[in-house]
Amino acid sequence: MNTVCRPSQLERPSVVDGVSAAARASMVETVDSLSVDGRTAVKLMIPSFRFTDAVSTAAAAGYRPTWIDAVDYHQRVYFNVIFTRNDDEVRS
Repeated sequence: MNTVCRPSQLERPSVVDGVSAAARASMVETVDSLSVDGRTAVKLMIPSFRFTDAVSTAAAAGYRPTWIDAVDYHQRVYFNVIFTRNDDEVRS
């Protein structure tokens, strides 16, 4: 089982795997939870009109959506998304 922590608990290196520090920091700041190893991020209740922006932010930080759930809440659509760091970005 992966341990999950709040993004504010993580140290943020200036450059990681060739992805800009600003892009990585933007992703870390916007997720609801992030695995300790930084490979998996969860974002909950993304309004439908912000979904594309959320995916673009994740892509700029080296993440891709690997699980998407749509929710109808009070006649509005929201997305819950699990992002995984791109295979090219995962290095031992």
